[in-house]
Amino acid sequence: MNIIVDCDDVIIDLLSTWVKKLNKLYGTNVNKEDIKDWGLGKYFNLSEEQLVAPLLDASLWDEVKPIKGAVKALESISKTNNVFIATATDYRNFEAKIEKALTKYFPFIPVNNIVKCDNKSLLKADIIIDDNLNNLMGDSNLKILFTRAHNECFTYKELREKNIIRCNNWSEIQTIVEIIEEQKERKDNG
Repeated sequence: MNIIVDCDDVIIDLLSTWVKKLNKLYGTNVNKEDIKDWGLGKYFNLSEEQLVAPLLDASLWDEVKPIKGAVKALESISKTNNVFIATATDYRNFEAKIEKALTKYFPFIPVNNIVKCDNKSLLKADIIIDDNLNNLMGDSNLKILFTRAHNECFTYKELREKNIIRCNNWSEIQTIVEIIEEQKERKDNG
């Protein structure tokens, strides 16, 4: 199967590092747990340029850590599937993100399988995993919304109507992939 996985806040915990950097740079005191939606600007009284500045600093990518369970699950999943990482990122930080974070924690995913893509609704795969509902509007067989504080406002009913399932952690995702693989194997064998 072809599986496309988002990067930021799905396999690496960008938000924690970003908030720490903003607090350090500008003397603010915002807690990651307080951020409940995509509008980071409303939590910091900063310009868009100030908000984005830490993302363009290559050292930020040395500090990000993987999301709990992502490395183990993706390593297992990638043994029997084609895993791609799709990230909507600024072209100025793409290389640093790959070199300092992605290949560090996910060396089993080929660098050629890491793509920059701002409009992920154009992507098609057997499974696509993202924390942004808009990125799951494309034509994929299974769409998984990875639960983060900024997407908890969507109910299971709303997601079901859009043919999207919600997973709260990488263990759930790995179990779903394994079930699909077993069903496919049974079907192929007959």
